[in-house]
Amino acid sequence: MNPDRPRRCAIEGARRRALALTGEVHDAAQRLRRGTDTEALHDFRVALRRLRGCLRAYAPWLEPGRKLMRRLRRLARTTNAARDAEVGLEWVRERLPTLEPREQPGARWLAAYLEARRSRGYRRARTRIRHCWPRLEARLRERLAAGATRTCVESLAAVSGALILSHADALERALVMRDAGAHDRQAHRARIQGKRLRYLLEPFCARMPGGIPAGVPGAAETVAALKSLQDELGDLQDTRTLLDMLRTATPDAAAAYGRRVVEIALGAGTETQLRLARHDDPLPGLLALARAAAARRAERRAALRAHGTHRDLIDAARGVAARLTTFDTAPALRAVSRND
Repeated sequence: MNPDRPRRCAIEGARRRALALTGEVHDAAQRLRRGTDTEALHDFRVALRRLRGCLRAYAPWLEPGRKLMRRLRRLARTTNAARDAEVGLEWVRERLPTLEPREQPGARWLAAYLEARRSRGYRRARTRIRHCWPRLEARLRERLAAGATRTCVESLAAVSGALILSHADALERALVMRDAGAHDRQAHRARIQGKRLRYLLEPFCARMPGGIPAGVPGAAETVAALKSLQDELGDLQDTRTLLDMLRTATPDAAAAYGRRVVEIALGAGTETQLRLARHDDPLPGLLALARAAAARRAERRAALRAHGTHRDLIDAARGVAARLTTFDTAPALRAVSRND
């Protein structure tokens, strides 16, 4: 960037950031369409989440519109089922070798159940993305192009600093786990707030795609700490989702097993056949997995309570916000400019 060029305003900086993120979503959608890239759905989810975070945070300057934001949110939600099933499937496969022989039929049944659910989720996600994303992308680029003619007095650095400060405050409030009965819901809110804060900070880290070459002091370390917190909170959320899937799947497993035993009995099956069928009872395995998931959730809850409100992390984010308010705008704008 030419140092003599007039300073860009927050609108132009945020617009360039949003355009870059739109390109990342587009690339991931193209890979997902081909159907051969196992990481495409994950990358699409992450890119879309970053894009939505940018549009939400800088909405007063980008003016994406509520209708477009709702449609992007609905598109993001279509990928949840496949992702949840995939995470659950990985966990079941990890647990399978540790189970007793009488518990393994239930784990294998659940693995097959989750594989089918994942396949359905992938098909639905690909269909929705193929039909919806091109129209949403065209509309979004149109809205962002309209912003090229608008200006404002605020610099990107000053606006981003204020946003980071407000998001740090929101994360601090979300991390106060006052109600034990609502612990999982509060942890989920904290996870969302942590992601939003991290996505705001990422463009101001060195070595990030499109980031500031020198970086804002403390930004990279804060992003790393937020990623660690996100993993911790995400593990708790994944365990909760797994328990919900077990609640849904167990009656189906019991019914399928019962029908099989009855069919053997009514079909004049032998005692040997009935005995072998009893060895395939899925309930012991499903109960063992439920106990393991519940124990894992209790461990994650205890760890989260032990960490408290993560005061050091919140203070670090506030420190980055304070530095941004006095940061030279020209290098800050390089964080969202890929074409200069």
